[in-house]
Amino acid sequence: MLKFIRITVSVLACSFVAFLLLYPLLIEHSIQYEHPDQGETRFYFPETYEAAKEHFLEFENVLRSDYGRVEHSALRITEDERLTIDTFIVEAEKAERTLMITTGVHGIEGYVGLGMLDVFFAKVYPDLDKETTNLILVHAVNPWGMEEYRRFNENNVDLNRNFIDDRDRFDYEFNEAYVEVNGLLEKDRPLRQLAIEDTGFMLSAISHVIASGADTIKDALVTGQFTHPNGVYYGGLEDEVSTAFMKELMKEGLETGVAQLVYIDLHTGYGPRDQMSIFNTGQDGMSEQEAMEAFNYPLVFAYDSDGFYGIVGGITEYLYGLKDELGAETDVFATTFEFGTLGEGTVGSLRSLKYTIDENQLTQQGAENFRTERVTRHRYMEMFYPSEAKWREKAADDFVEASFGVLGHFGFFNHQ
Repeated sequence: MLKFIRITVSVLACSFVAFLLLYPLLIEHSIQYEHPDQGETRFYFPETYEAAKEHFLEFENVLRSDYGRVEHSALRITEDERLTIDTFIVEAEKAERTLMITTGVHGIEGYVGLGMLDVFFAKVYPDLDKETTNLILVHAVNPWGMEEYRRFNENNVDLNRNFIDDRDRFDYEFNEAYVEVNGLLEKDRPLRQLAIEDTGFMLSAISHVIASGADTIKDALVTGQFTHPNGVYYGGLEDEVSTAFMKELMKEGLETGVAQLVYIDLHTGYGPRDQMSIFNTGQDGMSEQEAMEAFNYPLVFAYDSDGFYGIVGGITEYLYGLKDELGAETDVFATTFEFGTLGEGTVGSLRSLKYTIDENQLTQQGAENFRTERVTRHRYMEMFYPSEAKWREKAADDFVEASFGVLGHFGFFNHQ
């Protein structure tokens, strides 16, 4: 009997060692991020920040062929002169409304954002009523994050949690949930072997769900936090350079006195993988059903939707508050076009959580081996910039459908 136990223990030990050795190889083989050939998609999807910026600047020729007043600006946000927020401000002859589109608020998401601007100029822009429509197009609100393939900026700040309207009255310690589950979200050590990290995360996540509840983890993340500067979803204690720029740009947009301003912020990550979602702030007053009917679009998140969540310091939310602060008469509609990547449900949510935590830990603490680093980066890329050509094609189709739905509702087209 004793001999049998010894043999069993030896077999289990050998199996565990084999698992630790083979797991990274299997994962690495299954996750090899490669951009599809440009010929596999109808539109341009860049591989680097430099290529994206160059392509964005080429849109100036198109704009100048239709508009008499086109202004380009490039704001450097770090000492690196290459990294700029590039903006086109286009004024119509008889301006009645303004369309503002931003990309790369979450740096790495700017790659899909640039792709969608390419779609915009090919499929949507030709139908705009250019005599009455101003344009504000912003490429790479977070250029450092875009170049580094990170969601957060050079100060580890999540810019979509940085748009605080009154910092003197703001409670920076409101997110007690983040403190409660911080043991799951931040590790003060390098990433270790993949099998250990993946197994350990699942056990830790289950433990925190049992102890604090799934809603506590969700609340800890999506609302943003302002107490852990090396953590995830950190909103920062002051306006970032990008934030200050965007606040002034939005103010200028409201002060033109146009009757309507529609703002579309482009993001990737949340929602079903096979359907882009229109994610409203709730401040527009439309229910889910009302918005779906108004925009003739199948997936809208509104204040009464099951999957709706509010955030603190969001850029689209800020625009509504700014309108009220200025007493602007311009009618505002601000929304997010969100391109889902990992899918809905528990599995998709856990993968998103883990990949976000791992990437941040890799940035802050490094990794003990190259395979862990490589897989972590590849997973992160797939979460925000899927390499599948089929996904990119569907994203383009959804963007066109949603754009015509939203902009058509607010009267932006010349055939209305």
